[in-house]
Amino acid sequence: MQSDIGFIQDEAKEPAGNAQAALADPIKIKDSLASRIACLPQLLRSGGACLLILAAAIAMLQSWEGMSHQLKYFSFLALTVLLAACGVISGLRLKESKGARTFLAIAAAIVPFHFCQLGGFIYSQFVDPQSLSLPEYALWVAESPEAAAITAAAGIICLAPIVILAFAALIPGLAGPAAALYLLLNALLLIPLRDPLLVSPIIAVMGIGALVGDIKLFRSSSSARTNEGLLVRLMLASPFLLIVTRSLMLYNPTEWLIATVLACLAALIFIAAPRYLPRNASQVQASSVIPAALSWNLAANEIVRLFHPYLSDSEIILHGLPFAMLLLVMSRACVGTGRAYRSASAIIALVSIMLQLSFHPGFWTAFTAMVTGITVLIYCYLSRNAFLAWCAGITALSGLMYDVYYAFRLADFSPWIGMSLVGIALILVSSFIERRGPSWFAAKQ
Repeated sequence: MQSDIGFIQDEAKEPAGNAQAALADPIKIKDSLASRIACLPQLLRSGGACLLILAAAIAMLQSWEGMSHQLKYFSFLALTVLLAACGVISGLRLKESKGARTFLAIAAAIVPFHFCQLGGFIYSQFVDPQSLSLPEYALWVAESPEAAAITAAAGIICLAPIVILAFAALIPGLAGPAAALYLLLNALLLIPLRDPLLVSPIIAVMGIGALVGDIKLFRSSSSARTNEGLLVRLMLASPFLLIVTRSLMLYNPTEWLIATVLACLAALIFIAAPRYLPRNASQVQASSVIPAALSWNLAANEIVRLFHPYLSDSEIILHGLPFAMLLLVMSRACVGTGRAYRSASAIIALVSIMLQLSFHPGFWTAFTAMVTGITVLIYCYLSRNAFLAWCAGITALSGLMYDVYYAFRLADFSPWIGMSLVGIALILVSSFIERRGPSWFAAKQ
């Protein structure tokens, strides 16, 4: 009898005519059985991988009564080493590469969780663990500084070879630099800082490092288009995602921290869009303006709060002008001409300056309005944008009128020196345009 149970059950459900046709052609029966057998290993590997990931998650989240945090960690480390060992055995003894890569990929994928736990051991030596209101699964306390150092050293010594071996099996041509970047990003999780203001730069470094590393490593590599390459690229992003999740869920996130996360998201969308979505790159890049605007708004609020005595009257201009400059930078790096970015930059700069001049007039505001208005007016003259040109002219004239007013009202050098500097700058710019303008603007197009 040459049939399996599942095949018999499926054939029993088919109509009698189809069953007789299948029985009349034994070749079809063999082909169907062979295709099912060919798919079975993949199904078993997927099921086993899901079970291993579930077991690893339970091992991390479960509250083990009567067991020290260090013993709990070493049990989890033993599971990871066992997975790597199974991968090596599958590859060397069973000569089965898919199973070996599956074991090694799972072992490497859970490495960031190890570094988070090791970071918890190190952090526990700098604060009182009793003062931390953390859930049990997130609390990792070492008995002494020596115990924390030994645990961290043992973990790194065991995990580094696993990462190198796994990357060598997944992406042979890029294993060295990719493994080094992965371990470096994970090492940042060991830094014993939890203050959102201090963690924000670490998050920014990790986000930029993962993005730049992905672009540099996989720009011209065929490994980027394979399933293994995609898995490694997700691994490179996992330390960044893990530190963001830890900071948002376990500690009190501030506006500065959220601003950093949004800035990384905006950079990811803007930089990665041309590479991964070339057909809709311009539209996807434009969507990065939303998280960028939210990020700078939150960051400006934090800057005003930190330097309130000095910036209390400059809140409007602080929100508008730097973001307008950011849009100007994006216009030079975007796909396409960037005209929409420059127009938006000009509008935001002019509106913020006029609002600042209306609610908080002063000499420096007038001087900034005059400079900004003239700069936008030059751009509008070259781009033939009549509406923005009128707006820029009104802004520059308003700034000049306020500057003249303060020149007669204040017994100070600032007003007339400011006007002198603007006049000198205009003459120098005219000389530059007269001498090198056509070639310079042609090169910038």
